[in-house]
Amino acid sequence: MFILSMTLNSCSSAVWTAHPDDVKYRMCDRYSGDPLQMVFVPGYGDAVIVVEDCDQFPRQKVAIAMQSFELAWRAYFGGERSVIINLNEIVITFSSMKRMGIGHTASGDFVENGRIDGYTSSKSSVWVYTPPGSMRICESSLIHELVHASLWARNGHGDPDHSGTRFSGWSYRHDALIDAVNRHLCILGI
Repeated sequence: MFILSMTLNSCSSAVWTAHPDDVKYRMCDRYSGDPLQMVFVPGYGDAVIVVEDCDQFPRQKVAIAMQSFELAWRAYFGGERSVIINLNEIVITFSSMKRMGIGHTASGDFVENGRIDGYTSSKSSVWVYTPPGSMRICESSLIHELVHASLWARNGHGDPDHSGTRFSGWSYRHDALIDAVNRHLCILGI
């Protein structure tokens, strides 16, 4: 004779809620009327995003993108403390404003008046161009800019000329990381 024993676990809805009341200030308010909003990224301490549109890049999707980047960075380059700390303090601005200016191509060539899809102004501040519409994070320059910010946190500069010869740090492995993370995010629909 076999005796079947079963243990049931249940959770009371009064104990846990999917929308905690004490973090409302950290969320985007589409009805605020403010042209820009600063919103905390869940799971990343003091990291924030600045958005024009609450629906285009919700903070939860940015958190998934940052976590995907962090895991890939650890796999490719190790878990450097300076990089991880920086991800927890970064300010990411998503903007629909078109910009032209100086910069470098991926091969390191200097450009005096080119279209800017993103830039890293310091280790803790990146700007990402997001045209109005349905652009996904995987189609933006966010992961590329996170590489610049991480190199800046690790090396003291963001290697603005990419694979050029003036600055060191960028390698084909960084390009592979960007490609892998963006492919992963696109598969997730982010």
